[in-house]
Amino acid sequence: MPPRSITILLLPMLAACTGAGFESEAGPQQNVGGQASASGGVIHSGAGGGGPGGASTGGQPRVFPPECGKTSPSEAPDSAETCVVSTHFTMGSNVANVVQAGLYNHAPAHPVTLSTYWIDLYEVTVARYRACADAGACSTPGSTDGGLCTYPDSPGSESDERRPVTCVTWEQAQAFCQWNGSRRLPTEAEWERAARGPGSRDYAWSGGFDCKKAVGATTGACTGQLQAHAYPVGSFPAGDSPEGLKDSVGNAAEWVADALGVYSAEAQTDPKGPRTTNPRVIRGGSWLSNAVALRVFERAAENSSKLGPTGFRCARSP
Repeated sequence: MPPRSITILLLPMLAACTGAGFESEAGPQQNVGGQASASGGVIHSGAGGGGPGGASTGGQPRVFPPECGKTSPSEAPDSAETCVVSTHFTMGSNVANVVQAGLYNHAPAHPVTLSTYWIDLYEVTVARYRACADAGACSTPGSTDGGLCTYPDSPGSESDERRPVTCVTWEQAQAFCQWNGSRRLPTEAEWERAARGPGSRDYAWSGGFDCKKAVGATTGACTGQLQAHAYPVGSFPAGDSPEGLKDSVGNAAEWVADALGVYSAEAQTDPKGPRTTNPRVIRGGSWLSNAVALRVFERAAENSSKLGPTGFRCARSP
C-alpha cells in the first residue's frame, strides 16, 4: 500500500463553509413545517457486546416494530445495532462557533425529519475490520509510530482487538460497511440524531463534559485518561447516548457519509449533504479532542484519503 499522509485530528480556526447546501431526500430544502418535535423511538438489537441476531432480553426474544424490518443476522462481538424509528429533531446549534482548527460552522440549528434506520451501537473494532481484511474485502489500514493507528499487523490482545479501528480512509470505511451486510456509513444527520438523542444536548448526556463518560484530551481530573491510543469500545457506559450509542463522544472520531455542506435554517427531510466528493465530514471527536470539539453538534472534515485517529460505525435502512 502506498504511504498516505497522517492527520492528527485534534478537532479543536473555524473554517467558513462556502460549499453547496444540503440535499433533502424529499427534495432540496423541503419544508416539513415548523420546529422539529422530540419524537421517534429507538429499539436496541443485541445486548452489550453480543450480536444482534437472535438477541434477547431476560431470556425473551426482542420484538421490533414493523418499521424496523429485519434484524441483522450478525453475531460478531460488538456488532449490536440500534433501530431509530422515524423521528424529528433539531440538528446543529445556534451556540456561537468557537475558533478552533478543524471545526466548521455548526449553525443554524434547523429541524430535520429522518426515516427509520439502524446504526451500530459500537464503533467498528480492530477485530471486526480484521475479519474483512482476512476475507480480502478490505484493504489494510494505515500504521504510524505516532500512536494514531490502532491496527497491528497481527492480532493483539483481546483488549487491543476491541479498540476502534483507526487510520482508515473514508473509502475503506465504506468498503467495510458494504461487506458487512450490504450496509453504509450513516448520514451526518443520522449520526447526530443517534448520538444526541431527541433533545438539544451538547453531549450524549445532559450537562457539560464529564471525564467519567468519555475519553478526550482534557485537563484537570481527566488527565488520568490520557494515553497514546483509543480505549476498547464501550469502556465508558455512563456516556452512552439516549439511543445507546457507545463512544459517540471521543475515543475514535468517525467518518460519516456526507461531504461537507452549508446548513440552512429550512426544514430538511433525510438530508444527505451536497453532491461533492470532498471534504468528508467527521463527527464525534477523538481521544485527542478537547471538550469543545467533543460536542455532538461540532463538525470536522478532511479529504477522504486522510488518515488519523478516525474510525467509523455503519448504518442501514430497513
